[in-house]
Amino acid sequence: VKSLKFEMAVAAFDDDFSFAQESFARLGDRASSSKLTEEQQKQLKQSKAFQAQQRVDELVKEYSEQRDQQRALLDQAFTPEEADFKAPKAYDYDKALNYYEVLGLQEQSPLEEVNRAYKRLSLVYHPDKTKGMPQEQQEDYATIFISVKNAHLVLGDQATRRQYDKDRDHDRATELVSGVKVQAAQHVDLTEVLKRIAEMQRPPGKLVEVKMQLELEEFFYGARKAVRRNRQVKDFYQGLVMQEHVYRLHVQRGSSEAMEVTFKEQGNYNKDTRPDTVKFSITSRAHSRLERASSDLLVKEDVQLGAGSLFQAHVRARVSGLRGRQLFLWGLNPFQSSKSRWSSRDSAKLSVAVEREGLSDDGFLRFKCLLQGGSPNVPSFSKEKATDFLKELSAVREATGSSSQDLWDRLGSVSASHGVGRDQASIRAAVRAAMTAARGNLALLAKAVALLQLGSWHDGPRKDKFLTRHGLAQAALDSSDNEDDALDLAAMESNRRLAGRPPLLLREERLKESLKPEVSEVKLKPMGEDVVLFTEPPCRLAFFSNEEQLREESGDVKPRAMFAVCLASSTCSDDSPEVQKNWQRLSDELVPLLELSIFHFWPAASYHRPRALADFAVSLGSGSKDKAKHLPVPWRRLGADSFRSGDFWLAASYYSRWLAEIPSEDKLDIAIALSNRAAALAKVRLFEDSLADGKAAKELRPDWGRAWARIGLAARMTSEDRLDESLEAWRNAVKLEPSTDHVTGLADAARAWAAKPRDAEVEREAGNAAFFASPPQFGLAIAHYTVALILTSDSHGLPVKEVEALAEKERQLREAVDINAEENFKEAVQNLRKATSSAVAQVAVLYSNRAAALCHSKCWDAAASDAREAIKLRPDWAKARCRLAVALLALRHTEEAYSELAWAVAFESSSVARTGLEACIHSIPTWRSISATKRCKRFSLDSGRPRSSAKVWAISDIHFDSKQNEEWCHAIDDFVFQDDVLIVAGNLADTLHTVVRALQVLRGKFRRVFFVPGNRDLSLNASEVRTARFP
Repeated sequence: VKSLKFEMAVAAFDDDFSFAQESFARLGDRASSSKLTEEQQKQLKQSKAFQAQQRVDELVKEYSEQRDQQRALLDQAFTPEEADFKAPKAYDYDKALNYYEVLGLQEQSPLEEVNRAYKRLSLVYHPDKTKGMPQEQQEDYATIFISVKNAHLVLGDQATRRQYDKDRDHDRATELVSGVKVQAAQHVDLTEVLKRIAEMQRPPGKLVEVKMQLELEEFFYGARKAVRRNRQVKDFYQGLVMQEHVYRLHVQRGSSEAMEVTFKEQGNYNKDTRPDTVKFSITSRAHSRLERASSDLLVKEDVQLGAGSLFQAHVRARVSGLRGRQLFLWGLNPFQSSKSRWSSRDSAKLSVAVEREGLSDDGFLRFKCLLQGGSPNVPSFSKEKATDFLKELSAVREATGSSSQDLWDRLGSVSASHGVGRDQASIRAAVRAAMTAARGNLALLAKAVALLQLGSWHDGPRKDKFLTRHGLAQAALDSSDNEDDALDLAAMESNRRLAGRPPLLLREERLKESLKPEVSEVKLKPMGEDVVLFTEPPCRLAFFSNEEQLREESGDVKPRAMFAVCLASSTCSDDSPEVQKNWQRLSDELVPLLELSIFHFWPAASYHRPRALADFAVSLGSGSKDKAKHLPVPWRRLGADSFRSGDFWLAASYYSRWLAEIPSEDKLDIAIALSNRAAALAKVRLFEDSLADGKAAKELRPDWGRAWARIGLAARMTSEDRLDESLEAWRNAVKLEPSTDHVTGLADAARAWAAKPRDAEVEREAGNAAFFASPPQFGLAIAHYTVALILTSDSHGLPVKEVEALAEKERQLREAVDINAEENFKEAVQNLRKATSSAVAQVAVLYSNRAAALCHSKCWDAAASDAREAIKLRPDWAKARCRLAVALLALRHTEEAYSELAWAVAFESSSVARTGLEACIHSIPTWRSISATKRCKRFSLDSGRPRSSAKVWAISDIHFDSKQNEEWCHAIDDFVFQDDVLIVAGNLADTLHTVVRALQVLRGKFRRVFFVPGNRDLSLNASEVRTARFP
């Protein structure tokens, strides 16, 4: 009874409780015996089930041996072992799936073919290769890629593959013995896979070249073109059919000709080859007024300034650029000195080049102004000819407009047909003569008056009132309003300039003037910032001058002051009739005002010179001489100006005169004067005198780093016997003032001193001791680290080629979206480590340590430079990246600092890096970084805009990944919303690459675009994890 109770208690904890209890109750002791009797074993072996299972095992063994033998013949590295069947599986496979068919392989294929097939299929179905496809197609391809990846996991591991083959052999043998077919699971249809592979292996298609011409304005402003072409595509049911395809071309400003844009395999589909490649060759159409020369624009015809313009004191002209751009030029006539000198000349040319008005920011708008002598050639008109002449001019004016350059070109054509010059002065003189001959026709005379008023503001203030209002008028000039007075003034100015000169110098001056050529060149460069006019449509004024050219003498001719103003608008890039009509209306109002202020008031005001300001000592105050106070001559400022301009002899002379006037008790100024004179003397290679002045300055101010620097430079350049003195002086300079200049000087001195046997390890240990001293001596540490760097770098060559290769891989990692970029970067890091020695690693440590000392000394630029050098040699060193981030934070480059700290956390998670990351996260929203300040400055341009001039639009869930939505964004008008603001409120795209591309498209459509990321924008794609943008 006890035994029965015990067995029942054990059975209570068994999953088969009822079965065990029932067996024990029915069979008793026989239930616990599992051995068969001999009779039972004989019956079992003779049963059909046992014989069938035995046959299955024999077939499985036979199949496995045959496969192993065939695989061993194809793959010499294949070594089957019994332990393979007990090893853990690399993937929990489904034996009903045929993974060989998924990869398109035979069962005997070696491992090399398995890997090759996986890579070949990954190039087609990997998610990174399907970007730009419709969402549904991307999902299908992703499903296929998962099956391909699982097949590679099973067949790419020997143990898992043998277990998978054995399980499939067992099902095959069971089907053969029992006749019951094993149900196979459905796998991915590889028909499309094989088609794509076969497509890739076919020969390339034809190269179809499409020639396309655009307006020259589109090369100047930039353009986006959508070209629709019919192409032959494959249809599943109908075969090859024709379908319209959109090719999107982006012509950037200043693109070269012939610009080529290639769409690889996006042309017609062919039966025997891959799809054709379409290449667009884009050139510009011929322009009526301009022609292109590389990035420059050339005006085809000379600008006619009219008869008598050669003798005028000022030059003024108006030139039309590309579609609505107006350039106003004025300045002093470089050919004008006296009327008699140029009376024998018929003409001269002024060649003008305006920077930034070409096809790119470094391109020029080039034109030539023809200055003519004599007086306007006015033919004599009869009454009939005068009437016809005025009628033709009036008809052209009414048909063209009020003030465009096209109007003057057409008026010039009409005038030329009547024997009149094409310039405005000749046309105006001819109109006055025709008005005299056609008296009596009041209606025609009214139109002639309107012609004379073109380009002038007849209702505006008069010149004399303008001068009087600004206190510039003089009684002698109030009545002199003609060109002869201007010529007399110019002659008086020339005589005044030459008066008082010695005869020899006077003859030299007049000889130089007589050798002036008939062609003068003027180079105008941007001056100041553009002025935005909040008109409708908005426009801006850009200013130019030849200020830099005035400081340089080109040959025998010294350029004279010239200025230019360009009136333009963003609407000039739109060629729609409505926009051009609005711009023409505004231009007709602004051009006369600009011509009046530039061509009339400013030249008139220039005749009245203000009182000269003398740059020497003057007496101040009134009353007796005893009360007058005398100002000292600013010798220090004069010396500094001469030093900056490169006149070092004169600078040394000024500093000597300043030194003579400094009181003896003012040791600070005496030391400064001696130091400055030492620098000037060193520039003229008087190193002994420079060394003496440097030592004298050091005696007065031994704690001044600049005085030690003067000694270090002069001692190094004097003789090799003073190299030790030079090195020690530079070391003290860095110790007292660890500036970039002093560190560079110490490095040069150490490089010259390095020929002497010294131990770099001693310098490094001295630097560490100074760094960790109490109190720390960071300047001295910087000096020791600098010397150690020079000694170590010179004795062990750095692997420059490997460092450059690593930098290129890192740049690709930061910019590319390829999933292999990180692997390539790690491979480059390993190559660099193999090529570097332990000494190179020490160089990286020295750079990093000096960066830390420079950070403590608040030399942030130098610290950032040293940290970057350390990262070049050891890219995966977290400490160097943390020190670079500290310097970048101090320089207000918060975004870059965040990236470096993120990399530091990725390489080595430390509390310092994480604390820095939190500081960056708190600092970025405050908009205190350099880039944020630039954005604020750019946005501040909108503060003066009228409130009704812009609209604010908002949109969300654009999903730019979808082809239809991308087409919708491209279809937004390029000009209608140029004054408006767009807020994109989240879910713009799934990957960063697509987000950037979408924002670039929208930025070209609106004046401002503000982006607020959403959940889909912030989620990381699998290919974006652990790249440079998301470390």
